[in-house]
Amino acid sequence: MRADLLYRHSEGLFAAAASMLSSDKIAQLVKDFYQLTLTIDDHRRLFPEQPWSEEDHRARSDYLDHTLAEQRDALRKNDFEKANPAAQVVMARSKLAEGDLGPGEYNQIRQAILRASIDIISELRARQDGDFNHDPRDRLLQDALGGASATPVLPSQAAAPLAVPSPPVASGGPNFSEIAEAFR
Repeated sequence: MRADLLYRHSEGLFAAAASMLSSDKIAQLVKDFYQLTLTIDDHRRLFPEQPWSEEDHRARSDYLDHTLAEQRDALRKNDFEKANPAAQVVMARSKLAEGDLGPGEYNQIRQAILRASIDIISELRARQDGDFNHDPRDRLLQDALGGASATPVLPSQAAAPLAVPSPPVASGGPNFSEIAEAFR
C-alpha cells in the first residue's frame, strides 16, 4: 500500500513540474524586476528635490535593512504574499495574468521575486552607502542577468517609457509597494 501511495504522489509531482514556467521565462521576469527597480532608484537619485540630509540617509538605510530582513523571513517561510505587488507589476509588464497560470506557477514567480528582491535590496543598501558596484549573489538573478551589465537601461533607451516615481518622503521614502502601484 505504501508503494502505491508513493507512486501516486510522485506522479503528482511530475505533473506539477511539467506545468511550471520555463527557466527562461522566470529569468526574463526576474531581470525585468531587477532593472525596473534600479531604474526607479536611479530616478529617485537623479531627480531629487533636495540633497539628502544625514537623517534622511539614516532613515532610508534603516528602512532598507528592515525590508531586507522581512524579505529573507518571507522567503524562509514561503510567505509568497509578500511578493504580490512586485509580481503583479512584472507580470503585467509581460502580459501575464494570474488566472492564466497553471498550478504553482504564480508561486514560482513570487518565489523568484522574493529571491531577487533580497539581492536588489542589498544592492540598494550598498548604493545608499555609495557603492554602485554590488554584484548579485543569488544564482537565479546571476543567471537572469547572464553577463549583461547590471546597470539598468536608461528611460530614453527603453522600449516602453517609464513614469517618474514621486520623490521620497523625509521619513525614509515610500514603500516598495507604493512605487510598484505607480507602474501598474
